[in-house]
Amino acid sequence: MLTHGVPADRVGPRWAPLPSLAVVATLLVVGFLVGGDLWFFSDDWNIFAGYHSGNLLEPFNGHLSLVPAGSYQAIFQTLGVGSYLPFRLVGLAALGVLGYQVCRTSVRAGGWVVGMLATTAVIWNSSGETNVLFPFLLNFSLPLAALLGCWWNLGGVARNTSPATAGTRDVGPGEPDGPVLRRRAIAMGLWLALALATSGLGVVVAVALAVELAGRRAPRAVWIAWATPVLLWTTWWLGHRSASNLSLDPTVVLPYAARMVLAGATALGAGVRALGLLVLAALAAALTWGIASRRVGLPRLAAALCALAAFCGLTAMTRQDTVVPVPPDELRYGWTVGALLVFSALALLEGPVAPADGGGRSGSASSFREGVPGRVPALGAVVVASCVLLGGAVVLAGGMRDWAGAVHGAAPGLRSNIYAAEALGADRVPPDAVLGPLSYVPVNAREYLGGVEDVGSPLQGSTVEMIGGRPEQRAEADRFFFDNVGIREPTPLGADAGIPGPQCASQLEALPGARIVLTHATTGSAEGGGAAGSEGGTLRAGVSRFDPTVAALQVTSRGPGLLEIPRDAVVGTTAVVPYRLTAGPDAVLCPYR
Repeated sequence: MLTHGVPADRVGPRWAPLPSLAVVATLLVVGFLVGGDLWFFSDDWNIFAGYHSGNLLEPFNGHLSLVPAGSYQAIFQTLGVGSYLPFRLVGLAALGVLGYQVCRTSVRAGGWVVGMLATTAVIWNSSGETNVLFPFLLNFSLPLAALLGCWWNLGGVARNTSPATAGTRDVGPGEPDGPVLRRRAIAMGLWLALALATSGLGVVVAVALAVELAGRRAPRAVWIAWATPVLLWTTWWLGHRSASNLSLDPTVVLPYAARMVLAGATALGAGVRALGLLVLAALAAALTWGIASRRVGLPRLAAALCALAAFCGLTAMTRQDTVVPVPPDELRYGWTVGALLVFSALALLEGPVAPADGGGRSGSASSFREGVPGRVPALGAVVVASCVLLGGAVVLAGGMRDWAGAVHGAAPGLRSNIYAAEALGADRVPPDAVLGPLSYVPVNAREYLGGVEDVGSPLQGSTVEMIGGRPEQRAEADRFFFDNVGIREPTPLGADAGIPGPQCASQLEALPGARIVLTHATTGSAEGGGAAGSEGGTLRAGVSRFDPTVAALQVTSRGPGLLEIPRDAVVGTTAVVPYRLTAGPDAVLCPYR
């Protein structure tokens, strides 16, 4: 399969892809093991709330996200949300597709050594922890894989297009006849459709392909295969576009884009900026020499560089006024730019390709390499690159461990906030209510509860110990809950009904539906209770649920009063988070008998 449609001089030994595939497999295993404790995070919640059933053509963050949202929705509807494992497997599978595409493209371009270096640089990129561990970022992996898939099918596609030879079988290696050309064109179109249906990166892929097809003077069949998904995407965009703030100020956009490029090069240089600058310098020198010596395929190289420029430029124009500022050295950006830099380097190894009219000079993938003098310098470059990439892999492994720990540590607080929403239920949640700190993009509480009703609760299987979190997460859960639960002030009781008993205390836990008496403390009636003989004044009690250290609600009563704790709506776990009540000075809390 790795040799399908590839000229004989571009195919190495049969085992050539195996080292690169081993690099990919190793990362998938490491990512699987390191992320064993991961749970739903960030954009997962927006997809659960907004795309649990339908809405697949609705833009997510302005992007057509049919593939990632559809993948999640398929799991929601078939396997439910009781386990995060299926989502992680989908994300790792997408990363595996990218790894495979890098492997076969780079092995074809330069043999097994180049294949290992290129595959390691992309898959073990030092900025890749989120792309490896966060399943939804398949919206970065798949478009990059699709670009390589398109390139694979474009190999030699424009070489045999004259009427005299079209449709015949008497063609040279890499020169497809009519039926083969159509099959490759269709395959290219399908890869492009996948990219456009996955995220805005698909637009970058479409731009890069247009540049290459124009440079190759591609035949009509190929342009039709390109135009079909592009027209479908344009139709979608015209019907779903929303106003967005685009920055066209070059003094802002260009520095942002330049910093993205530097971040990508630094990611290839094991996270060391000095090494990143050396990566850029080496690539610039290779580009200059290759173009000047006419040893490179300009259409492919122009396509790779346009992909890089389009990604950085479009991102810079759309990320200047976001509610949560997005820095140009964001991990996923550095990872993507690093991959595009590698693709540009691989494009240098594509020999010159004759245009459709038969003019020009045809060459092989070895054209660039044949012009590099001396094996010793080449061996030295391989050794240095290997050491840098090994360092990047070590950095990535540490980053994955730290990121997984941070996400795992945030999970109890996320559970507190969604427990609060489920305990309230849709009837007590305002239509425009937003859940606590689940995601950078606000999550509508009612839409979340609609997802729970449709496909189940992510809380299933959670214990009380798993519901907690950092103080600010617990405080936000309490705020959201008590702002909407509707607890009333205690109902006045007669003096006899409020006499403290042996079960009274200054602090008490109560289950939903319980009835609690707030009354005066008397000597010996409470564990650490108030002043002896106190019978006058206002009685106070603090009520909380998720944050036991701070009262989210204060209730008062002029005398003994009955506080009725509301019942919960249906919650997706059998574990019950109790209310925590703390009596004020000279007061105690007693279960109502």
